Amino acid sequence: MEISQSLIKFSPDLDSRELLLVIVFTKTNSVSYPLVVNIAKGALGYKEVIINSKLYHMVAFNKNCEGAQRAILLLNRIAQWKGLEIYAQNRPLRYAHEIIGVLQCYIKALACTDYKAHCISIMEDPMQEKPRASEGGLWVSLGVDLNKSKASKPIIKTVEQYSFPCSKLLHNHLFKFQISHPSSPANQIQASAVQRNIDLCPFFDPSSFKRLGTRIVNLK
Repeated sequence: MEISQSLIKFSPDLDSRELLLVIVFTKTNSVSYPLVVNIAKGALGYKEVIINSKLYHMVAFNKNCEGAQRAILLLNRIAQWKGLEIYAQNRPLRYAHEIIGVLQCYIKALACTDYKAHCISIMEDPMQEKPRASEGGLWVSLGVDLNKSKASKPIIKTVEQYSFPCSKLLHNHLFKFQISHPSSPANQIQASAVQRNIDLCPFFDPSSFKRLGTRIVNLK
C-alpha cells in the first residue's frame, strides 16, 4: 500500500517509540479544512505527501498531554471524513470516536499525581468461578443453628485480591477472564485492549495484573 510505504519514510528522525499515533487525511472541500491543516501543522511531526496526484497530510503526535489534546482536537473535526487513516502500535486503527475516548482517559491520568490511582482497579477472585445464587445462599447459611440460643459462630471467607491494569477496560467493557483459556491472564488483558484500541495508551501495562494478597471477609 503506497500510503503505508510513505508512512515508513514519514519522519526517520523521530523515534517511533515516542509517537502516540499518526493520522493521515486528504485534502477536502470542507469549510473546516484550513483549520484542520493549521492544527496538524502544530503537531510533533507534519508532512505533506503527493500520491497519485492526490495530497495527503501526515501528522505525528507525541506521547504527552499536548499531543493527546491536539489529536483529539483534530479527530473531533475529521472523524467522519473519507480517506481518514489512523495508525498506532505499528497497525492501522478504526473507530475514531473510540480512540478519542482512550485519549481523553489518558489525559485524565496525566492530571493525577499518581496515574496508577486513575488507571488501576482492584479485583477480587477474578480467576474463580462464581457460585450460583442458590449455592451462594446455601453456603452463607452454614453454621447457623436456629435451635440454639447462643450466638452462632462467625462465618468468614477469604478473598484473593488482584490489581487490574486498566479501569476503562474493566468497567466500560465488562472484561471477563476465560478461566480455561490457554493464554495467561496478562495476555488475555492485552488482547482485549488491542481489540478496543486501549493499548495505544502509554500507561497501559498488562504486566501490572498482579496478586495483591488475601482479604478476610466476615459474612456474619
